[in-house]
Amino acid sequence: MIPDLRIIVQLLQSCHSLPALLHEPPPSSRLIVEKTTDYPSTEYSLVEDVALHFTCLMDRLNEQRLFQPDLCDVDIVLVQQKSTFPAHKGVLAAYSQFFHSLFTQNKQLQRVELSLEALTSRGFQQILNFIYTSKLLVNGCNVQDVLKRSRRLADERDCHVVPGAHSQQVVEPILG
Repeated sequence: MIPDLRIIVQLLQSCHSLPALLHEPPPSSRLIVEKTTDYPSTEYSLVEDVALHFTCLMDRLNEQRLFQPDLCDVDIVLVQQKSTFPAHKGVLAAYSQFFHSLFTQNKQLQRVELSLEALTSRGFQQILNFIYTSKLLVNGCNVQDVLKRSRRLADERDCHVVPGAHSQQVVEPILG
């Protein structure tokens, strides 16, 4: 039975893109074999480091967003800049209450149009990069934009949603 486990371990380790990209064999210490039960037959669980597992998962989703947009299920459109950003509803909804509310209100939503005047393409790209990678590249040119717009997107009371068939437009309110 142990040779079968080694084959399974090798298959699971080959699924990670980072070691393959670096042309390095993945260290076998990343997977732990735990004996689960003896009765009615001996069973084992293969457990991977949780942080590594979720990092690899988010890396794959980010690669899909950047290089395989057909695997994404929603387009976020910045109307003012005429920019489109493919994304995954589940990732956006898990991270942002704004997107969670938007996607639970309309499960068929495939396109979200954001008409937020001060939101730049670069600023929104930084927000998406942070959601997918936990890394935020901030410099003197974009720090105010990123901070201001991330607060705006986090607070759905600042936006008015205009419903549509498979798309919705989010419009910045008129402040008086």
